[in-house]
Amino acid sequence: MSDLVAETLLEWREAFVQDLRVRGYSPMTIEGYSRELGRLFDWLKTETELASVAELSSHVLRNFQLHLMLKPRQGKANRPPRVLTAGSRNRILASIKSFFRYLRKSGRLLSNPAAELEGARKMTRLPKDLLTVAEMRRLLDSIDPTTDVGRHDRAVFELLYSSGLRRAEFQGLQLRDLRLEEGFAHVHGKGTKERIVPIGTRALRALQIYLRQVRPLWARPDCPYVFVSKALGEPYHGQKLLARLRSYAKAAKICKALTFHGFRHTCATHLLQGKADLRSIQLLLGHTKLDVTAQYLHVDPSHLRALI
Repeated sequence: MSDLVAETLLEWREAFVQDLRVRGYSPMTIEGYSRELGRLFDWLKTETELASVAELSSHVLRNFQLHLMLKPRQGKANRPPRVLTAGSRNRILASIKSFFRYLRKSGRLLSNPAAELEGARKMTRLPKDLLTVAEMRRLLDSIDPTTDVGRHDRAVFELLYSSGLRRAEFQGLQLRDLRLEEGFAHVHGKGTKERIVPIGTRALRALQIYLRQVRPLWARPDCPYVFVSKALGEPYHGQKLLARLRSYAKAAKICKALTFHGFRHTCATHLLQGKADLRSIQLLLGHTKLDVTAQYLHVDPSHLRALI
């Protein structure tokens, strides 16, 4: 790929990113789109000899798809390499298709070379290692409430279990979003979606303790976010928190690989087991389609529709 093509693509990506901002996409979504396009650009630099952007054909993009099918994904050093999953490849493809739709619509390209690209068939996988109600209670009770870190972690995990938040949603939660008197939180979900979620009694109590006793010691004066890093006083990415979650599980003698997303699945499953209204579960999770909720609840979507 020539330097001129590389420079043009970078300029077009910046224009695309600006268009996404104007259209109200979340910073996390925009960052993801930009990162996935970077994969394509890096491959074009080393694997093609494009002299002009007009040579970006569907054939070139299909070769990139083939590259993704064979490319090992990054993993732990002591594990054998594995190729990208269908879901990961489809996420990259979605970014590429959106990018080229924008280029065609904005007149930068006369045709859309990504229009005919098809995504990989994605096998529906049920989440593994969901906790039982007893295991969840044992896990939460294993968190030491006498330390600042423990008070912070108890507030986080009680809230995740109570309200089914995504990791990005609890990390983006701001003080102005809390309605503690009413027991609700205003959540900013994917894209521009917003919803109101209830906060359970235990989660509300843990959150109040954290806000009163810990956050004033950790947060910078101008930081608006609810959950902050002890070291930085600002929002964090969550890897250390995930490590602590797994250490709590080990202390509670729970031999399951826990994740933030697993908490969300567990919340939904326990609500269903407790005979919660199915539409309420859908609204709590922020799903626009019932089929997505069905995946969380491990049941046939047609069965859900029949029950609503």
